[in-house]
Amino acid sequence: MQGIATPPLEPRLQRRYLKMVKGHMHGVPKFAAGMSALPDVSSTFAATQGAWRFLNNERVSLQALVEPLREVGLERANSSDAAFVMLVHDWSKLAFSHRNSDEVQLTHQSDVGLELTTALLVSGENGSPLAPMELHLKTAKGMLSTRPGTKNVSHLEQVLPTMKAALSWGLNKPVLHVIDREADSVDHFRRWDAAGHLYLVRGDSRIIKWQSASLETDEVAQRLRQQRKFKCLGTARHQGSSAQLWVAETEVVLYRSARKKIKGKMHSVPGRPLTLRLIVVQLRQRNNEVLAEWLLLTNAPASRRSTWRWFARASLLRLPATPPSKSTWRWNKTRWSGCWRNSQKPTSLSRARTDGRSCCAIP
Repeated sequence: MQGIATPPLEPRLQRRYLKMVKGHMHGVPKFAAGMSALPDVSSTFAATQGAWRFLNNERVSLQALVEPLREVGLERANSSDAAFVMLVHDWSKLAFSHRNSDEVQLTHQSDVGLELTTALLVSGENGSPLAPMELHLKTAKGMLSTRPGTKNVSHLEQVLPTMKAALSWGLNKPVLHVIDREADSVDHFRRWDAAGHLYLVRGDSRIIKWQSASLETDEVAQRLRQQRKFKCLGTARHQGSSAQLWVAETEVVLYRSARKKIKGKMHSVPGRPLTLRLIVVQLRQRNNEVLAEWLLLTNAPASRRSTWRWFARASLLRLPATPPSKSTWRWNKTRWSGCWRNSQKPTSLSRARTDGRSCCAIP
């Protein structure tokens, strides 16, 4: 319990903060609904009342409460031997069984709840989470945030301000921003690259220029396999079983106009050709059947074998996989029925991990 970082608050509030944190760390029964009060002479109600007063104290700001988390994240990231650190951007809907006055309409009329935005710092050494560095909560009363001045804007418009904020956190290594398919936007790719930020995004198949030819990215993945460009980087867990992890990369160019909604209408927005790297990550069985595939686009520098492992870790971290195309790969629909849930993130793949063992199947 010693050595817990505390927010920049007065000593009395720091003591209450430590008591609440220790309550979260305190062991609770398996089926407990949440944290439990620490053994004390005061009652459980008194502990609850103290927590309520702390959280409603005007001197306790979200900016102050995030400082201990950032301190831990910085210490772990900066002491790592990895050449980079990942920052995973993600959005989650928080729904309630009964209507809550804080809930807000998110998309359509029946889509009501709270929306949590998280920027999670992740180790580039082993893919383990280090600390949440930034949090936003969209409510009926406005946007609550650990960063002052955060505006209530669309998901992708939240990313660049967070990228800029990350430069002020004191990290001593480059930050690779990892974002799921929602960020597959040519306009944002160009803007983030122009601002000098590194990113890795899972994309849908799109038309790019590869070796002077215009092709879909899944066609490029097929040709890379035909040319035996895939490298085996070990094994990974897939739905409780071991699978082989294969990775290939190549340089591609995004040259087409971006599609952007302006005043409710879609417009084509021309832009400079953007050279990126296409990283194809596959999980295969021993018989070379493709179980899962990721098409990743990044502006990170040209890789060596060691950096291939970075992208493999990033892709297995949170990004859901796409079933291989029926026209390209053979795949078992029954096998996917258990993990592909209405285009949501398959839980089995989000828990996939690499263990570094070698594999020997042909590409």
